[in-house]
Amino acid sequence: MMLLMAMFVAFLFLAFFALAPVLCASCVGILYVIGLYLSTESNAWHHAQEFENRFWTVMAFLFSTALFYIKDSPFAIGRYSTTLGCILVVAFTLGVQFLDRHVHRVQLANQGRISRPPIPTNVNMAQMKTNIISNCLEVIDRIYLPSTINLIINVEQVKEQEQKVLDILVKAEKDELNYILGHIKLALLFYKIKDANRTLICQLLCETRLTDLTINSRAIVLDALMLMRISAHEKCERWVKHIITRTFGDELSILKSTTDSKGTFNSMHKLVYHDIRDQTIRNAVLNHIKKEANIQRAHMQLSTKHTAGKRRQQAWRKVLSDVDDTLESSGGRWPAGMDRRYPRHAVYPGVMSFYRELDLGPNGPAKWDEGRLGNLTFLSARPHVYKDVSEKKSYAKFEKYNQIRGMHCLPSMLAGSVSSGTAFVVKGDLEPMAVKKFENFCEYYSIYPEYKHIFIGDNGQGDVRAAEMIAEKYGPTVLEAGYFHLVQPLEATHGYKDRETYRRLNIIFFDTYVGAAIQAYRLNQISKVGLQQVTEEASATFLAMAWDQQDLREAARVMLNADIALANEILKEKSVPLLGKPQRFQVGTCMETPFGKGMLVAYNAVTGIYSVDLVEWWTRSKNVTKVYLPEESLSTAKRAINDFSLAVTKSASLNPASYVRTSMVSTMDPLLLSQGVLPLRTTVTTPFGHGIVLSYRSSETYVIQLTTKTRGVAYCQRNQVHELKVTAEQTSSAVSSPALSSSSSGRSGFVRQSIGYIAKRLTGGFMTPLSPSQMILSPPPLTIGGLTKDARVQTPFGVALVVSYQAPIYTVQLVDPALRQALVYVQESCVVPSTSPETPKAKPLSPHTMVFTMFGYGRVRSFRVKDSIYEIAFAQGVVGYMHASSVKESLRPSSPRLWKAGTRVRSPFGAGVVVVETNKKGVVSIQLHALPHAKVYVQASALTEDLEIKSSLSLLSRLRSSMWFEGKDDPQPSVPTTAAAASPNPKLGRPVQTLWGPGILTSIRATDNVHVVTFKNGMQAFLDAKHVGHVVQAAMGDIVQTPFGKGGVMGYRRNVFVVQFSYGIGYIQGHAIERLSEKAAPSTCALM
Repeated sequence: MMLLMAMFVAFLFLAFFALAPVLCASCVGILYVIGLYLSTESNAWHHAQEFENRFWTVMAFLFSTALFYIKDSPFAIGRYSTTLGCILVVAFTLGVQFLDRHVHRVQLANQGRISRPPIPTNVNMAQMKTNIISNCLEVIDRIYLPSTINLIINVEQVKEQEQKVLDILVKAEKDELNYILGHIKLALLFYKIKDANRTLICQLLCETRLTDLTINSRAIVLDALMLMRISAHEKCERWVKHIITRTFGDELSILKSTTDSKGTFNSMHKLVYHDIRDQTIRNAVLNHIKKEANIQRAHMQLSTKHTAGKRRQQAWRKVLSDVDDTLESSGGRWPAGMDRRYPRHAVYPGVMSFYRELDLGPNGPAKWDEGRLGNLTFLSARPHVYKDVSEKKSYAKFEKYNQIRGMHCLPSMLAGSVSSGTAFVVKGDLEPMAVKKFENFCEYYSIYPEYKHIFIGDNGQGDVRAAEMIAEKYGPTVLEAGYFHLVQPLEATHGYKDRETYRRLNIIFFDTYVGAAIQAYRLNQISKVGLQQVTEEASATFLAMAWDQQDLREAARVMLNADIALANEILKEKSVPLLGKPQRFQVGTCMETPFGKGMLVAYNAVTGIYSVDLVEWWTRSKNVTKVYLPEESLSTAKRAINDFSLAVTKSASLNPASYVRTSMVSTMDPLLLSQGVLPLRTTVTTPFGHGIVLSYRSSETYVIQLTTKTRGVAYCQRNQVHELKVTAEQTSSAVSSPALSSSSSGRSGFVRQSIGYIAKRLTGGFMTPLSPSQMILSPPPLTIGGLTKDARVQTPFGVALVVSYQAPIYTVQLVDPALRQALVYVQESCVVPSTSPETPKAKPLSPHTMVFTMFGYGRVRSFRVKDSIYEIAFAQGVVGYMHASSVKESLRPSSPRLWKAGTRVRSPFGAGVVVVETNKKGVVSIQLHALPHAKVYVQASALTEDLEIKSSLSLLSRLRSSMWFEGKDDPQPSVPTTAAAASPNPKLGRPVQTLWGPGILTSIRATDNVHVVTFKNGMQAFLDAKHVGHVVQAAMGDIVQTPFGKGGVMGYRRNVFVVQFSYGIGYIQGHAIERLSEKAAPSTCALM
């Protein structure tokens, strides 16, 4: 797009050059002079504003002269009327001059957002003096008359007003002087008052009465000098030096931070390294700053009275951040960035609150106080151009973010350079960009040496490389940490080093700002309340974002939910709800699934999974079959909700209860269909019985799902498969009633069509096998003399209760819960007395029962009643969730099992370990865990193996468990109390051995000396002191460091810990492990 635009501009210029070559050549010359002027910003002719105004006036005069007088110009009015041409030239030149003066006046009037001093006691007098100075300034600065011409014309009047201003400032009281400086346009006053009164006023405020000025007033004076331009007066640099070197300690830090918090281009960095050109003065300023910083650090280390009060509540930390792909997404637009996961210009969820909480620190207040100074600075790669042309747009964006998007303060900004930007755009070299950011940080640190710093960026450009150079030069005492947003694979990072190097340098990579906040909390850089606020604001920001591509939103939601889940483990009772996926289909909608037609009965917004009842499977199994499917596996049904057929029903008979064969729309090749190949899911007869077509192979073979009792799959040649056809008379003889034979519409259509389909399925032989040549006929009639009311009968629709009888029709009520409200009219010949009552539902299997599933043998862990789901533990730590219909209890072998020594088992007396193998009489010796010194002898048939359930440490397993099972809230930790204040128990807060395994001794009740031991599963034990063992290295569930890597403690016996690693299980001596649970828990953020 940019290339096309450049080509269009080039063609337009060439066309205009062909039309007016002399005018175009003149314009090119003028543009060259302007470009040369803008590129030499540091030269002497930029020091005075008056020279800049004259330059633009001359350029306007030359351009207007060329436009109105050159021969080939289309606007050459001066060639035909010299007077009119002169008037136009003068008018255009004066217009440009007045425009430049107006723009400069507006800039001088904008002094930034500096808090004003408090109202003095005699406010009326201070307000009167402020009004007098404002009136004097209006006389000096005529809007339509340049100040130099005004001074020549009204010299006496201007001198009188300047002297009046000087007298008021000299005689004003201290409070009045500070009030006046905060309510007048001081920069405009400095610029409009000419020498020698300008020198007297500046010298008065910067030297004579400096001790009377507050810190904010000194910041206002510094800002006014920068707006006027330090180079506009020869003594300005000395005045700046005097203000800074006469400010000490914390007041100097406040002065610097106030100068950087105005939200304008005139920052402390610009003042020291660009405006001050005398190297001697600059060194004096930096040496004074360094000296005061050393004194401040000494007070902090010694904890003197100087550090008391509010100073301890401040983090004394500067937060430096990149802009593109760090504060907001670039949308993958080159050269800004490469992150395409979020919409362009979208502010990342949680980034604003993360900035704020880092600024507040771990000991700061819960909320940002009004008027509090911020410490946020943006370290951007965007190049600096003339004045604040490139930075102005960024500062306007920061102002908007501060007002409506939650940015806690107005930041300053350190821009890049044209050379480093050109090297990246032209050569793709990121090293100059990283070096420029490193140089900017070094200069910034020399201004703020008393602060610690945190650098936030992304790994798309040179941020990581810059942080590496900073950390290697200054160490962790200066750069606390570097947080970098992963926008590309870690190995693709510019200047990538090994992970150990990044870990040593405190360089952290993260996917979301919630993950970054978790790491900051673990490093004690933010508080727990801060972590909660980052998580809450990230969730709210994400929900408010507008997305064009829903797949990108879903990927970002899953990533953010993973870190929110980790944050909730820390927040516990103040946890933040996980983000949900918008529900596309309403509950109760009939949908097409890969398993046939289904009804949506529930939706889990967190997982994005729909719970679907398969309505077609109910007619076969008589049980509700549930499947759990994502949105992608569902499609809108093209048939009405009362249509249970496999495809759209085609009317073929006048009898509303007649069976009509339908063909499901499939992906089969239309050429095969035209050759007589049966469509998929067509009901057919085969030599093995009735079935349904599943697929058709190129070898002219059908794959048939048999509907006989065997429920097998048959492979039949094409000539052995015939479509099953049922006549209308046969169907009507199976089911007929007055209610069904009447022609009606509306709800009756549902009954006729549904019952017709069910009758077709039942008579089609789902339950009884038929030979290939046998037609589907009604069952033999049964003569019934009479049935009592509420008698239990068997009908083609299942078990029912008799409601009434009108020969030859029975009105029955089905007992199945799904059709309990339906009354069915059945012919007498189709009613059979029920010989046995309906089999009651089996009780759920108890935990630890050995079962057999389609995935092999396993053991029951739990049972969820609401949807009949078993949690099954398989070998290798695999856990499955299966419906009760798919789980069968494993039959106990006839011969007793040979239990090997060391096997963990459960007996009628509790859990234990086999110590003596099974003997010939089937007796096993067991040592119980609860009674280590007791042995019991149990029959081998009464034992069950106690499977060692491996708790996966992966994030996916944790999320899966939280999605499908409703866990109990974590118990509130007990408040640790000591039994005796004088001599606290050394075991408190440490893992100890108990009858139930290692746990944490949290408290000891002083009243009865009961020891309270807490376990990771939420259980608490109240034990006598004699039942609390010695201190061990770790408790159950703790994360530990071992010689083989990190793992989780799953068991403990005889000073041997059972540790679950990601690749297996290890048995490790206690002296070889180190408890890490309280230091660093698993996270999706990688601490490098």
